[in-house]
Amino acid sequence: MKSGVNALLSAATNERPGSPKFQVGEASAESDVDFEAKTFFDFRLDPEKTRYEPIDSVDLRITYRNEGDIKDAITFNINLPAMLRTSDTVFVRAQPPSNAYVSTETTDRIIVVADDSVIADNRDREILIRFKFRITAASATVSSFSIAMVSECSRDSTAEKEFGVDLADLLAVTKSVFPNRVNPGDTINYTITLRRMLERQTLDSVIVVDNLDPGIAEILDVNPPLWSRDGNQTLRWLLLDFTETERQITFKAVIRADYYPAIVSNSRDACQGASLQNFVRGDPQQNEPNPPKQEIPEGVIGNNFSAATTSINPIGDVLRLGSVVITNLNGSSRVLPGDVLRFTVDFANVNTFAPSQFFTVCDTLPDRNYVSAPFDINQARAVYDPVTHVIRLDSLNFAPGEAGSLTFNVRVRDDIQICDDVPLMNKALLKLINGLDCNAANNALDTLLTITDPQT
Repeated sequence: MKSGVNALLSAATNERPGSPKFQVGEASAESDVDFEAKTFFDFRLDPEKTRYEPIDSVDLRITYRNEGDIKDAITFNINLPAMLRTSDTVFVRAQPPSNAYVSTETTDRIIVVADDSVIADNRDREILIRFKFRITAASATVSSFSIAMVSECSRDSTAEKEFGVDLADLLAVTKSVFPNRVNPGDTINYTITLRRMLERQTLDSVIVVDNLDPGIAEILDVNPPLWSRDGNQTLRWLLLDFTETERQITFKAVIRADYYPAIVSNSRDACQGASLQNFVRGDPQQNEPNPPKQEIPEGVIGNNFSAATTSINPIGDVLRLGSVVITNLNGSSRVLPGDVLRFTVDFANVNTFAPSQFFTVCDTLPDRNYVSAPFDINQARAVYDPVTHVIRLDSLNFAPGEAGSLTFNVRVRDDIQICDDVPLMNKALLKLINGLDCNAANNALDTLLTITDPQT
């Protein structure tokens, strides 16, 4: 800097760190003296490699030198690439010893202050900071390292260098399930196997995130215990000190008994069968473990991600109209005018795992000109409609394997005049209400009733 006498006097009476010191009278008004700091810096990574592995540690060496006439206070703003982090204790060393120190440290920046008290001696000085690579960021194969020098008395400057990191296979995750073909309501067994791939690299911790299918109703026998969970949909484990070659996580899952139709309500899919898929991801950690913000991101590749698929058997046949039996109560095989006939309609939920099904039994009686309204009905809730000549039993709810029947009597009218046999048809039908059935053909049955001419 250029200064006259007045400025020199001011400098002598208002000292600040980094200012030159003079005695009054050392310079005249005509004096024109240059005093300035000329600080230069550079940095390198040690060891210097063209490619690093995520299991490496690396030293950042900042070299600086003041070639000027006055001391300089310098701040280095170090912007960290995503794949680097400081070790648990920031390691800073200055050579030769000085009062360099870290003033600020965040996840992506370190600020180092080097306030040297030595007036420029044209001597190299060095600040060393040790880092480790962040193994979860190994997918970023190329990155840059930038440092900005902010000087109190010389020009600011920046330096930037690019370096690469080799992808290292640190962890392999596989998930298996047994059995792989089940019915709704069954229990399945999951095994998650985690294998450490590099012998010389132990893992401080591994976070395992398992995203389960919504068809899972309950989780049982979890080993080791969970770190956290979101209901039955997301399970998380924190595995600390992963030094062994392999670890396993096991648990059981109960499939919802109402998988059809609560999860799969489409008849076509229910009749073809469904797939229950579960996804797991393992994240190696080198510092304080934090759950990933996104559980299973789209496009995850590599062997840190695995899926297990279980086939859900199709729902198959559910309701079945077993038979409609018409019996003449007088014991005769012939049906004549005036006879009393008993109708027995048998039905069942023949499925072994389908949940309770709501359905209606409808029986359209033979022609009302020949057959009376029903009576002696065994089901109190059954309703007869005289307009349609239909007897109904509504809102039945049968569990798998449950069966039932509707019985009633009718009388063949005795005031009819017939000259030949009269064939009549009884139509029985099971109507499913908001349910699934993959075989509707056996939900209806037509039964022939023939009234015989008494003269034959």
